[in-house]
Amino acid sequence: MRDLKEAVREGDRDDLAEKVDFPAVRESIKSQAKAVVMAEVAKQQDSNPFAALGSMVGMAMVDHLVDGIVSADGLRAMINKGKIRPQADAEVSAAPEAKWTITHKGIGRFTARPETAGGPAPELVFKRDDLGWKLVDVVLPAAGVGEN
Repeated sequence: MRDLKEAVREGDRDDLAEKVDFPAVRESIKSQAKAVVMAEVAKQQDSNPFAALGSMVGMAMVDHLVDGIVSADGLRAMINKGKIRPQADAEVSAAPEAKWTITHKGIGRFTARPETAGGPAPELVFKRDDLGWKLVDVVLPAAGVGEN
């Protein structure tokens, strides 16, 4: 986690690419976000005839939104502030720096969760990669992306 924070602070994209499995993280977040959209559509389907149209628009937006979040800049905000939703640079700078709680899951995996006072937060999942660690997944809070 310390190495990832350092790579994010320095803005070293090559170092980040070694520490983050960007395609795996993007796909995981996309599938989680799409599941949230589909659950919301299913709740509204009987009462809202436009729910299917809304789901198509929502699915298209998820891909675009996640591609923007899972980038060097998006990771900077998430790592420094413990927030996953996109924010303006001024908001990111004003938020207090996140403190992370590490939980080991055996010898080859650990998770990091920010200690936030502002509600649910994402959980970062790291896997052993040779002598180091690689971010391989981000588990969204149960409340969804826009709630934290």
